[in-house]
Amino acid sequence: MLLRLLEQSKEPLVLCVAAHDIGEYVRHYPHGKRAIDKLEGKVIIMRLLE
Repeated sequence: MLLRLLEQSKEPLVLCVAAHDIGEYVRHYPHGKRAIDKLEGKVIIMRLLE
């Protein structure tokens, strides 16, 4: 859901909140990084940073 928002939204606030929430998920959930990597979440977030 959050990754879909990152892909589709152009609203700066939506992008910031979604990226932050994904970061918190990865930080607090032991398998979160692997789950986000499987969904290519890192690629999506890095694309936004360009």
